[in-house]
Amino acid sequence: MPALDIHLEGIEGKDFANGDALHLLREIKERRVPVAFSLPPWMEEYWKKTNPDVISLVREVVGMPGNVLGQQGNTHKCKYPHTLVDPWHENRCPYRHTPSKQEQRDLMEAGRAKLAALLGVSPQLYVPPNHLFNHDTLEVASEMRYWFFAVKSIVRLPPYRFGNLVVVPEGDLTRGQLGRAATYIHYDEIDSHRANYEEAVRKATSLNDIGARYVGPDMIGLNNSLVLVWKIVRDAIKLTKKLGRKRASA
Repeated sequence: MPALDIHLEGIEGKDFANGDALHLLREIKERRVPVAFSLPPWMEEYWKKTNPDVISLVREVVGMPGNVLGQQGNTHKCKYPHTLVDPWHENRCPYRHTPSKQEQRDLMEAGRAKLAALLGVSPQLYVPPNHLFNHDTLEVASEMRYWFFAVKSIVRLPPYRFGNLVVVPEGDLTRGQLGRAATYIHYDEIDSHRANYEEAVRKATSLNDIGARYVGPDMIGLNNSLVLVWKIVRDAIKLTKKLGRKRASA
């Protein structure tokens, strides 16, 4: 049975059924859905300004037995300026130098402290923004005693161990990737992918019940390489569309 990881970012009413951004959180609470909620710490002020009730509901949901608080980096953004490509990566940059191990530790500690102060629970799951990371990221997460570490599942891998971590490959629920050990979806995409979401909820189990198996380094390396290629290709497609719109409007 797969675990369900919900990435909470946008909470604009227009993206939800009947304009109610809280109805899904209330459903999860009432139905006692086993879930991980992964938050980017830098968005705290946005949530408070847009709908502060979301924070209290998330606090209740992640405090339920078996549920897990996830942390999406700290700033969620590359330290280098990117004007032509997506800047939303923090632990590894595909285009310039990746932060050092100490820089990554400083960012991860800062983000963990913010979420712990906001929700009264320390994150147990680390989710590198855009699922981009390197060996240093894994080492720091293990040394910091996170329990789980999320990776994007392109090759269908089972959960495996790295130091103190259970590394959990996640499928993209918006693409119907329900056959992985875990699936992820952004909170504001749930209503537009309701059938896939309901199927995931029906089968959902807690991350705490996920077992780890041995996975060979070649398969792990292949998946990580494909995630990097996926990011670069996605950026290239977005850039091509952006340049096409500019030419059309010129």
